[in-house]
Amino acid sequence: MKKRLFLLILATVLYVTLLAGCDTTGTSSGTTQPQGTTGSDQDVVTCKYVLPGDKPVEYEIVENMINEKMLADGVGVKLERQYIAWDAWDHKVNIMLSTGENFDLLNVMNDVTPLSFYVSKGAQTDITENIEQYGPEIKKVNPDIMMDSAKVGGRLYAIPAFWVEFSHSPEITIRLDILRKYELPVPKSFEELTEAFQLVMEKWEGDRKPYIPLIGSQVYKFGLDHKSYDSWPFWVYDDIFYVNQNTGEVKCYFETEEFRMDCENARDWYNKGLINPDVLVFKSEQLNSQLDSGDWFVHAGTYGNSIDNIKKNYPDIAVDDFEFLNFFPEKPNLRPYGTRNMNAVPVTSENPEAGVKFINWLYSSQENYDLYMYGREGVDYIKKGEKMREDIIDLAKGRPLYFADDWMIGNLNFSRQAGNSPTVTNRILFNIDHSAVDSIAGGFVFDASSIQAELANVRTEMAAYITPIACGVVEFDEAFPEALEKLKAAGIDKVVDTYREQFEQYKASLDK
Repeated sequence: MKKRLFLLILATVLYVTLLAGCDTTGTSSGTTQPQGTTGSDQDVVTCKYVLPGDKPVEYEIVENMINEKMLADGVGVKLERQYIAWDAWDHKVNIMLSTGENFDLLNVMNDVTPLSFYVSKGAQTDITENIEQYGPEIKKVNPDIMMDSAKVGGRLYAIPAFWVEFSHSPEITIRLDILRKYELPVPKSFEELTEAFQLVMEKWEGDRKPYIPLIGSQVYKFGLDHKSYDSWPFWVYDDIFYVNQNTGEVKCYFETEEFRMDCENARDWYNKGLINPDVLVFKSEQLNSQLDSGDWFVHAGTYGNSIDNIKKNYPDIAVDDFEFLNFFPEKPNLRPYGTRNMNAVPVTSENPEAGVKFINWLYSSQENYDLYMYGREGVDYIKKGEKMREDIIDLAKGRPLYFADDWMIGNLNFSRQAGNSPTVTNRILFNIDHSAVDSIAGGFVFDASSIQAELANVRTEMAAYITPIACGVVEFDEAFPEALEKLKAAGIDKVVDTYREQFEQYKASLDK
């Protein structure tokens, strides 16, 4: 008790001391007035934004400019960002939430720790009314599927980051410069792609063979030919849950015909030497090195980096030397979810409206967006056309002077893409696909808190038994029976049943 009393007295003394040394005058709880204002001026509340990563080099200068702009615009909010190193992120955030630390905005990555988990623990604030009152621009620039992805139980608990278009799948990027070199046409089917890839592999002149870049330990589906399947459109959520768009059926993906066909395609490519024989031990740094070296022909994804690195080995390559393959353009693209990334207001926030007001300001003009995301024009970045930019690099640190990650808080209506990246990547990922069909599960957020043990066990068995099959390293018919037995013993039926039950409840709530 004495120790607690001492700490309380110490904290009080420190607080009073800090107030005495500040250039601001205290007002109501969590409220300050900027230097140079009087009591008749607007009160300004601090929005403490907690996010992962490292501070930009010119962080303080740009943040001061952001706050000056918000003050001039009458937002009533002062931004204060707290960066947490990636290796400490989960641990630090859990401590901040469990100890009731006061902060106002938290970056949430649904594929790391879903929003529903935070909400189930009572850690996030329902901001439905705050969005209605303070978020007209947020609603204006986010389609319904984006806003729905930030809901739990029909209530808004976060603000989505609509930073990229997710509707283009399967993602297959091919090198046109290599097709021209070997006098090959652009493939119009998966079969033609396979034949072209074999010819390229046979004629390849470099030391490093252009295997399809894959990190085998992260591969659970080889879905390059999904659009040819009669069951399309469908989606596999969290690598486990198969949801059919037309029937609404939920199944374990590994027990579907689609999984079997995916594995057979992967096995065919593996046997033909198109998949690295060491794929299961291939690391992320090796994949990045392969992509940036240019020693590849087909990529199961999009290449969004500057092509400057590739130019070191392929000096004649241009931004237009990449194409995105869509073998069935007459079939609809499926937008599987709104977004995986969003920003939520912790229940400990003393000013829950602060985060909403800040992001609403961010989305209210291109000028505001450019300042927050890219910094000072001509100092931190240079505009390159209407929607492009070139970052100015700090040569000593080897990174941009200033940046804010689009995936955390960006929006397609305003984003400027880094210059010298492939034209097709910018077209596919950073423009809204108005013809896409929204998945029936796009707004559904799965709460796995009741099956954490089973889910962890299932993922352990997936890594051990599914990835070798999914990458084509082992034959499906030979290896799958044991893999399924391991998954069943780990509790995959309970995991899928829980997902299905919650999804049915979600669908029922939409009909009310």
